[in-house]
Amino acid sequence: MKHYILVLHLLCTVILGSAQTSSLKKVNSTEIEADQFIGIDKFNNSYYINQNTIFKKTASNETMAFQDVLLGDVEKVDILNPNKISVFYKMANTVVVLDNRMTEILRLDFNNISPYRNIGFLGTSKDQSLWIYNMDSNLLELYDYRQKKLLFQTLPIDDEIIELKSNFNLCYLRTSSKILVYNIYGSFIGDVAVKDFKSYDLYKNRLVIHQGNRLNFYNQNLELKESIEINFKDYENLLFAGENLYIYNDNKLTTYAINM
Repeated sequence: MKHYILVLHLLCTVILGSAQTSSLKKVNSTEIEADQFIGIDKFNNSYYINQNTIFKKTASNETMAFQDVLLGDVEKVDILNPNKISVFYKMANTVVVLDNRMTEILRLDFNNISPYRNIGFLGTSKDQSLWIYNMDSNLLELYDYRQKKLLFQTLPIDDEIIELKSNFNLCYLRTSSKILVYNIYGSFIGDVAVKDFKSYDLYKNRLVIHQGNRLNFYNQNLELKESIEINFKDYENLLFAGENLYIYNDNKLTTYAINM
């Protein structure tokens, strides 16, 4: 009987330890009037879109902007590298790269680059490369935009892609029921099957998924390791930057400290 109780205790310890419970602490709230809040970079600069103009507000309250009305609506702004900001105009099939002063340093019109690519989703990778998802071939590609050269590509992806997020080494593709993970060599790492989830983001090389009333943190092996109970359901944007979680809703940016 004692042996049975000991084994049961050890089993419970392993189960509880495999997915630890963490918490959030509200730090502050800031009013930011924006059509879309983009995020906060590693230098604590904030980015947002108003009337199809991209704004950068520094920690010292200096404001810079970029706009090109001829390219149509801004589809995505990737601030992973604040010195090489990627701006994707889906309707124009064009990417504009900005420096840290929001000045254009490069423009890629994929309509005029051979072979033709119909870009559906885009993200920043390391050095001078971009993750691009080709809608016609259903391929995720790593593209060197300086040399205009394909570095790697995946096998065709059968699932319908809804969203793409990335860091310098990995790319995460969201479908209706799971998140697919690929490395910079085009190899499939694995997936996390999650149905009915609200959103996802990346935090310190961890995948974070908002499902139900919890934020679930997965390690690089895509194993659930931490979980945070939350009480907010409706928001326009959920994102991580530095040590904090940010929730943007109704022109208000709320900052939460993460207690792991």
